[in-house]
Amino acid sequence: MRNKFYPIIIFLLFSLHSCLSKKDSTLQQKNMYEIEIIKFMDLNQYPRSIDEKIFWDYPEEHASFRIRIDKSSKTFLEDIKEFKITNADSFPDFKYALLIKKDKKIDTLYSDQSLKHWKYKVNGKNLNYYDENYFSFLRENYTFFSDCW
Repeated sequence: MRNKFYPIIIFLLFSLHSCLSKKDSTLQQKNMYEIEIIKFMDLNQYPRSIDEKIFWDYPEEHASFRIRIDKSSKTFLEDIKEFKITNADSFPDFKYALLIKKDKKIDTLYSDQSLKHWKYKVNGKNLNYYDENYFSFLRENYTFFSDCW
């Protein structure tokens, strides 16, 4: 008679555990923000350099990667804003777009292949930044930024 109830008890325990896990997962997601990183694969030849228009006009060239970061952590955008501001004419081909989704707002950063040049569009204005060292952090921590593919 006892053995008959074991499957029911196990099912109830499993259901309870699933509900509690889902609630915990939802709470964790509320404390996170998401960054979608889009890499322009540059598989085809283009008549001019890869600018913002060409980058978005050819979605078949995109590879994407998403990461979640704790909201209490510094964002990529905050890191970039600490870099040296540069001249807009010196920006190379676009290779990456980082869509930073935080608190119902999306900030977009662009970078070149070297990950040393950064462009941030805010209120219709382009801000260009440059840094010699940040690329090594990105390549060491995220293989998506590797030159190998």
